[in-house]
Amino acid sequence: MRVYLQSHELGKALAKGLLDMGKTQQLAAKELNVTQGQISHLISGDFKTRNNLVLKVCKYANVNPDEFKPAPKSETIDREAIIALERACGGQRRKTAVVIRVLRALETLDPAN
Repeated sequence: MRVYLQSHELGKALAKGLLDMGKTQQLAAKELNVTQGQISHLISGDFKTRNNLVLKVCKYANVNPDEFKPAPKSETIDREAIIALERACGGQRRKTAVVIRVLRALETLDPAN
């Protein structure tokens, strides 16, 4: 099953992860046994779905790819609620998406427990 990701945002997180580790693209590529070009493509967001290379580099850079899944389609959520939530999250779509996922997870909990 294909899992689409917000590739440009994930690429930025990967670049920051490598920078925080003090790793260059060349060094990361060597340590991961991939090409520097493959690392460059990921950092530039030149991909659409979660795949083995994405998972490998994310694990290496200590980045969780699941945090970069797109927000749910807005047709299923009240648009005014999304706008209010985005304001509460400082306009950051990633934070908004995380809050929505948390709320949906809470919604599935059994209130009797």
